[in-house]
Amino acid sequence: ISYFCGKCHAKIKENHLGSPHGEFGDPTCLYCHANHDVPGNGSHGIMHPTPQSIIDTRTRDEGGRCTPCHRAGTMETVGRIRKILIDTEDNIKTSGEQYKQLEAWGYHNLELEKLHHHAKDVNSALRQTFHSFNLRDISNYAGEIQGVVDRTTVTYDLIKRLRETQRQQTIIGLSAVGLLLTFAGLLVYYKKTFHH
Repeated sequence: ISYFCGKCHAKIKENHLGSPHGEFGDPTCLYCHANHDVPGNGSHGIMHPTPQSIIDTRTRDEGGRCTPCHRAGTMETVGRIRKILIDTEDNIKTSGEQYKQLEAWGYHNLELEKLHHHAKDVNSALRQTFHSFNLRDISNYAGEIQGVVDRTTVTYDLIKRLRETQRQQTIIGLSAVGLLLTFAGLLVYYKKTFHH
Protein backbone atom coordinates (compact mmCIF):
# COMPACT_ATOMS: atom_id res chain seq x y z
CA ILE A 1 0.00 0.00 0.00
CA SER A 2 2.82 2.41 0.88
CA TYR A 3 4.42 1.84 -2.51
CA PHE A 4 1.10 2.31 -4.31
CA CYS A 5 0.30 5.58 -2.49
CA GLY A 6 3.95 6.55 -2.82
CA LYS A 7 3.59 6.79 -6.60
CA CYS A 8 2.19 10.27 -5.98
CA HIS A 9 3.32 10.87 -2.40
CA ALA A 10 6.99 9.95 -2.77
CA LYS A 11 8.39 12.01 0.12
CA ILE A 12 5.67 10.80 2.48
CA LYS A 13 6.36 7.20 1.43
CA GLU A 14 10.08 7.73 2.11
CA ASN A 15 9.39 9.20 5.55
CA HIS A 16 6.85 6.53 6.42
CA LEU A 17 9.09 3.63 5.37
CA GLY A 18 11.97 5.16 7.34
CA SER A 19 9.86 5.42 10.48
CA PRO A 20 9.21 2.67 13.02
CA HIS A 21 5.81 2.20 11.36
CA GLY A 22 7.46 1.51 8.02
CA GLU A 23 10.10 -0.73 9.53
CA PHE A 24 7.40 -2.94 11.00
CA GLY A 25 5.30 -2.69 7.84
CA ASP A 26 2.31 -1.68 9.88
CA PRO A 27 0.24 0.43 10.06
CA THR A 28 -0.20 1.16 6.37
CA CYS A 29 -1.48 4.40 4.85
CA LEU A 30 -5.05 3.13 5.00
CA TYR A 31 -4.90 2.48 8.72
CA CYS A 32 -4.66 6.21 9.40
CA HIS A 33 -6.20 7.76 6.29
CA ALA A 34 -9.20 5.59 5.44
CA ASN A 35 -12.51 6.64 6.93
CA HIS A 36 -13.42 3.50 8.86
CA ASP A 37 -16.62 5.07 10.18
CA VAL A 38 -18.41 4.78 6.84
CA PRO A 39 -19.38 1.16 6.08
CA GLY A 40 -18.36 -0.14 2.68
CA ASN A 41 -15.88 2.65 2.05
CA GLY A 42 -12.88 0.34 2.09
CA SER A 43 -9.73 1.78 0.61
CA HIS A 44 -11.64 4.50 -1.27
CA GLY A 45 -12.87 6.32 1.81
CA ILE A 46 -9.80 8.50 2.20
CA MET A 47 -10.53 11.31 4.61
CA HIS A 48 -9.15 14.82 4.46
CA PRO A 49 -6.01 14.68 6.58
CA THR A 50 -6.05 16.90 9.65
CA PRO A 51 -3.94 16.39 12.77
CA GLN A 52 -7.14 15.92 14.75
CA SER A 53 -8.42 13.12 12.51
CA ILE A 54 -5.13 11.37 11.73
CA ILE A 55 -3.38 11.44 15.10
CA ASP A 56 -5.90 9.64 17.24
CA THR A 57 -4.89 10.02 20.90
CA ARG A 58 -8.03 8.46 22.33
CA THR A 59 -7.57 5.53 24.69
CA ARG A 60 -7.96 1.94 23.57
CA ASP A 61 -11.35 1.76 25.33
CA GLU A 62 -12.51 4.82 23.36
CA GLY A 63 -11.52 3.20 20.06
CA GLY A 64 -8.27 5.08 19.54
CA ARG A 65 -6.14 3.97 16.60
CA CYS A 66 -2.70 4.58 18.16
CA THR A 67 -3.20 3.12 21.63
CA PRO A 68 -3.62 -0.54 20.60
CA CYS A 69 0.13 -0.62 19.86
CA HIS A 70 1.55 2.34 21.80
CA ARG A 71 1.89 2.73 25.56
CA ALA A 72 1.67 5.88 27.69
CA GLY A 73 5.25 7.11 27.12
CA THR A 74 4.97 6.92 23.35
CA MET A 75 1.47 8.38 23.41
CA GLU A 76 2.84 11.39 25.28
CA THR A 77 5.22 12.04 22.36
CA VAL A 78 2.42 11.39 19.86
CA GLY A 79 0.30 13.94 21.74
CA ARG A 80 3.12 16.49 21.55
CA ILE A 81 3.47 15.96 17.79
CA ARG A 82 -0.30 16.32 17.39
CA LYS A 83 -0.27 19.58 19.37
CA ILE A 84 2.65 20.96 17.32
CA LEU A 85 0.78 20.25 14.08
CA ILE A 86 -2.53 21.70 15.31
CA ASP A 87 -0.87 24.83 16.75
CA THR A 88 1.17 25.33 13.58
CA GLU A 89 -1.90 25.11 11.33
CA ASP A 90 -3.80 27.52 13.60
CA ASN A 91 -0.85 29.93 13.57
CA ILE A 92 -0.57 29.80 9.78
CA LYS A 93 -4.30 30.53 9.46
CA THR A 94 -4.11 33.50 11.85
CA SER A 95 -0.94 34.78 10.22
CA GLY A 96 -2.51 34.49 6.76
CA GLU A 97 -5.52 36.51 7.91
CA GLN A 98 -3.20 39.17 9.35
CA TYR A 99 -1.21 39.27 6.12
CA LYS A 100 -4.41 39.70 4.05
CA GLN A 101 -5.48 42.53 6.36
CA LEU A 102 -2.09 44.21 5.93
CA GLU A 103 -2.56 44.05 2.15
CA ALA A 104 -6.11 45.44 2.51
CA TRP A 105 -4.63 48.36 4.47
CA GLY A 106 -2.30 49.00 1.55
CA TYR A 107 0.81 47.65 3.27
CA HIS A 108 2.87 45.69 0.74
CA ASN A 109 6.14 44.18 1.84
CA LEU A 110 7.92 41.94 -0.64
CA GLU A 111 9.99 40.22 2.04
CA LEU A 112 6.92 39.39 4.13
CA GLU A 113 5.14 38.10 1.03
CA LYS A 114 8.08 35.80 0.26
CA LEU A 115 8.10 34.60 3.88
CA HIS A 116 4.41 33.69 3.67
CA HIS A 117 4.84 31.72 0.49
CA HIS A 118 7.86 30.04 2.06
CA ALA A 119 5.83 29.21 5.20
CA LYS A 120 3.27 27.38 3.05
CA ASP A 121 6.07 25.31 1.52
CA VAL A 122 7.53 24.63 4.97
CA ASN A 123 4.10 23.55 6.24
CA SER A 124 3.85 21.12 3.33
CA ALA A 125 7.30 19.77 4.25
CA LEU A 126 6.20 19.57 7.90
CA ARG A 127 3.15 17.48 6.95
CA GLN A 128 5.38 15.17 4.92
CA THR A 129 8.01 14.94 7.66
CA PHE A 130 5.33 14.17 10.22
CA HIS A 131 5.11 10.67 8.70
CA SER A 132 8.63 9.98 10.01
CA PHE A 133 7.52 10.79 13.57
CA ASN A 134 10.91 12.43 14.10
CA LEU A 135 10.11 14.98 16.82
CA ARG A 136 13.32 16.96 16.20
CA ASP A 137 12.62 17.47 12.48
CA ILE A 138 8.96 18.25 13.15
CA SER A 139 9.95 20.82 15.80
CA ASN A 140 12.48 22.43 13.43
CA TYR A 141 9.88 22.94 10.70
CA ALA A 142 7.34 24.21 13.22
CA GLY A 143 9.94 26.63 14.61
CA GLU A 144 10.66 27.98 11.14
CA ILE A 145 6.95 28.60 10.57
CA GLN A 146 6.67 30.20 14.02
CA GLY A 147 9.35 32.70 12.98
CA VAL A 148 7.22 33.82 10.02
CA VAL A 149 4.12 33.98 12.22
CA ASP A 150 5.95 36.10 14.81
CA ARG A 151 7.28 38.46 12.14
CA THR A 152 3.81 38.88 10.63
CA THR A 153 2.23 39.49 14.05
CA VAL A 154 4.81 42.15 14.94
CA THR A 155 4.26 43.89 11.59
CA TYR A 156 0.47 43.61 11.93
CA ASP A 157 0.50 45.04 15.47
CA LEU A 158 2.81 47.89 14.41
CA ILE A 159 0.69 48.88 11.39
CA LYS A 160 -2.50 48.54 13.43
CA ARG A 161 -1.12 50.88 16.14
CA LEU A 162 0.06 53.30 13.46
CA ARG A 163 -3.41 53.33 11.88
CA GLU A 164 -5.04 53.87 15.29
CA THR A 165 -2.65 56.75 15.99
CA GLN A 166 -3.43 58.28 12.59
CA ARG A 167 -7.15 57.87 13.26
CA GLN A 168 -6.79 59.58 16.66
CA GLN A 169 -4.76 62.39 15.10
CA THR A 170 -7.43 62.81 12.43
CA ILE A 171 -10.16 63.00 15.10
CA ILE A 172 -8.11 65.51 17.12
CA GLY A 173 -7.41 67.55 13.97
CA LEU A 174 -11.07 67.58 12.94
CA SER A 175 -12.08 68.52 16.48
CA ALA A 176 -9.58 71.39 16.45
CA VAL A 177 -10.87 72.59 13.05
CA GLY A 178 -14.44 72.32 14.35
CA LEU A 179 -13.50 74.30 17.46
CA LEU A 180 -11.76 76.99 15.40
CA LEU A 181 -14.74 77.25 13.03
CA THR A 182 -17.09 77.55 15.99
CA PHE A 183 -14.88 80.25 17.52
CA ALA A 184 -14.71 82.08 14.17
CA GLY A 185 -18.49 81.83 13.90
CA LEU A 186 -18.86 83.30 17.38
CA LEU A 187 -16.51 86.16 16.48
CA VAL A 188 -18.51 86.95 13.34
CA TYR A 189 -21.73 86.79 15.33
CA TYR A 190 -20.22 89.02 18.05
CA LYS A 191 -19.00 91.53 15.44
CA LYS A 192 -22.38 91.69 13.68
CA THR A 193 -24.33 91.86 16.91
CA PHE A 194 -22.34 94.44 18.86
CA HIS A 195 -20.72 96.64 16.18
CA HIS A 196 -23.83 97.85 14.35
